[in-house]
Amino acid sequence: MTSPPRGRARSQRARPSGRTRSAIHPDPSKELSMTSRMATRLSAWWAIAAALVLVTAIVITGATVSAQAQQDPLPTMTATPETDTRPSTSIGSWATLIPDGQCPAESPNMSAWVIRDPADRTIAGNGGLGGQFARSINGSPFNTLGWTPSTVPTAIGAYEILAFCYSGFSPSDTNAIPSFSAWLTFNATHWWITPEPRTAETTAIEIEVAADGEPVTSVPAGADVEITATMEPAEAEGSVEFFDANPDNQDEPLSLGDADVEDGTATLTWSDLAAGDYVLTAAFTPDDPDAFEPSATTGVGVPLTVVAPEAESTTTTLTVAPDSPVDPGTEVTLTAEIDPSAAVGDVQFRVGTDAIGEPIPVEEGVAVLTTTELREGQLSLTASFTPDDPEAFTSSTSTPVIYTVGEAGPHVVAVDADGNELGENPELQDGQVVTLTAPGFQAEEEVTIALDPTSEAPQELGTVAADDEGAATTEFTASNLEPGQHQLDFVGADQTLTWEFQMAGEDGEEDGTEDGTDDGTEDGTEDGGDETGAVDGSADGTADGTASGGAVGGASNPSGSLAQTGVFLIGPAILLGLAAVSAGYGFVRRSKRDELLTFDDQSTT
Repeated sequence: MTSPPRGRARSQRARPSGRTRSAIHPDPSKELSMTSRMATRLSAWWAIAAALVLVTAIVITGATVSAQAQQDPLPTMTATPETDTRPSTSIGSWATLIPDGQCPAESPNMSAWVIRDPADRTIAGNGGLGGQFARSINGSPFNTLGWTPSTVPTAIGAYEILAFCYSGFSPSDTNAIPSFSAWLTFNATHWWITPEPRTAETTAIEIEVAADGEPVTSVPAGADVEITATMEPAEAEGSVEFFDANPDNQDEPLSLGDADVEDGTATLTWSDLAAGDYVLTAAFTPDDPDAFEPSATTGVGVPLTVVAPEAESTTTTLTVAPDSPVDPGTEVTLTAEIDPSAAVGDVQFRVGTDAIGEPIPVEEGVAVLTTTELREGQLSLTASFTPDDPEAFTSSTSTPVIYTVGEAGPHVVAVDADGNELGENPELQDGQVVTLTAPGFQAEEEVTIALDPTSEAPQELGTVAADDEGAATTEFTASNLEPGQHQLDFVGADQTLTWEFQMAGEDGEEDGTEDGTDDGTEDGTEDGGDETGAVDGSADGTADGTASGGAVGGASNPSGSLAQTGVFLIGPAILLGLAAVSAGYGFVRRSKRDELLTFDDQSTT
């Protein structure tokens, strides 16, 4: 028996009864299920493909942005000027930063930051360090920057400047791209902006002042002064300029000179510094600015005081030839001798307070003036020396020489307490009383009396009325006056008469006071206080150089006030006898300090 074909029989087994129709007409629900699964699979593939495309685009874009943001090296910027000194205030002069290129059209604006930390090149992490920036308004886009130092880094060194191109109104880390670079370098005195970091080594400078090898802050004028600048590092080659930056020229220090640096130091020596106060500073200028940076001393500087020597005293002596009196128009020679003769300066000759010609230069200690122009009358001639260098020599004025031209005119007559005429320019002791008579005024004219009218502290002592014959009479007590030359002027409407006198020095004052007081008091007391004792005490006191020895005195007035002639205490002292003598010692001590100027009472004459 022949077997049926295997395939056919298998086929028939594969289609059991009731399923043949299904093979010819598929079930619609099953076909839909298959289609859905296929669509799902295609959507997943498309999603994966789209995601891959998006990731690829993001990666490519990010790589492009990152490449643009981190381009290394960035295009550089140059600065004009490239360097300047660090400002003493928060704002200095502006520098212009010029980038080597343009910002792209989509990011047309530019701002810049000094980078604090090389690892942080963001805008957020670097605002406000090392200066102020401003965009130029000379063009669009804004591709030029202005920079001025304000808050500079606390540590000297080099810092990168990044210029960012950005879109919008203000830059941020999301819309700004670092596009250009420059380097900002600081030392103690200067700043630089360069396309690349500087290679010059920073320097520092310190100074000290010495005399005779020892540090000093004060020296006498004329002493040798050394100021030494020490460089760090010692290898820095160049020169150092020294300055005086005292407050008078702090804005523009005065150069005192310069010196080359040798083996790390530069020294300058002066011997002609004028007396005064100095504040010394120094500045280093390198021979090779690419190898070493300039520098200057920091702080206020080193103080130095140059002390002027004490001026040497001078004396001036005047002689006049020929002797007076002389006729008007006579040639008169005035000769002033200056001691010491090394003193250099001029001499001004005067008649009274009026100058005679121009000052005469002193030659080998002598100045000479010859004139025929002296006016008629009794003249007071003086010579005053003025030194060229007042720090070396003092000024001085001669004792007046009383000189008569023509007929002798009126002059003041002085007599002491005993009625003795004192002559010209007498020497008075402290407390001595003199009577002065000045003639030649109008009858009953008011005459003003002035003490030392040409001095720095003139005193007007009061007025006195001339008598019927035009004579003004007064008593004057020479008290509380400095030793040396003095004068009293009697000033009227038509004339002025001058009386010259000198006050004795300390020796005369001491002798007059002690001897006069002791003798006057002790003698008067020991003799019993009678009239003879009082008179003897007064006489002894006067003879020993003071009018206060006995009971002579006046109203207590140390400024030299005026009173009427005849107000004496010697008369009451004689009348009171023992009572007056017992009070005499205390009165003497008081009256020793008084100066008494009294006038004649014309109603009693």
